[in-house]
Amino acid sequence: MEGIVNLPLFLVSCVALNVMPGPDTIYLVTRSIAQGRRAGLLSSWGLCTGALVHTFAAALGLSAVLSASAHAFSAVKYAGAVYLIYLGVKTFFDKSGPLPTDNEPAAPVSGCRIFFQGILVDVLNPKVALFFLAFLPQFIDHRAPNKFATFLLLGAILVLFSLVWEGILVLGSSRLSGYFTRNENSGRRVNRVAGSIFVSLGVRMGLV
Repeated sequence: MEGIVNLPLFLVSCVALNVMPGPDTIYLVTRSIAQGRRAGLLSSWGLCTGALVHTFAAALGLSAVLSASAHAFSAVKYAGAVYLIYLGVKTFFDKSGPLPTDNEPAAPVSGCRIFFQGILVDVLNPKVALFFLAFLPQFIDHRAPNKFATFLLLGAILVLFSLVWEGILVLGSSRLSGYFTRNENSGRRVNRVAGSIFVSLGVRMGLV
């Protein structure tokens, strides 16, 4: 492809980066187990949309601001950490539970809310922004006539790999939710586990 160098290496890197477990993977798997396939897929689409936002921002050079300014980096990092902790606490104390139990029907979950939560989780992680800024330029030919378009293309390819891999994770993880739906009070138990994981992710993001 015009403007791209070492395309085979880039494609292999895309596979390796997606298969490697990370905070996004934990978030996605937890969502899928706790709330099923629909929530998992919506979360995946939200995370990938957030990745596209990072790609566009990095292509414009906005991510360089995070790299150059410690205050900007810290502000975005702590905002993301607080948001994850908020999600965790909210999920932990949700008494209704997202899963249907033997005694009560499942509480309706807004698809838009799940989708936008995924976007925020990804967008408010400055390390993702810096990753795109550091990783993608390595595969852009310095003689490329339109580096902006090439940057966006590479980001789109990486996100496409993410969609495929995360879809596999969601399908596998959501099967476990069927087990919990057959057990009384399972929704509340899963909420507590999921909430604890979200809080731990937020604390980790804020401290690292």
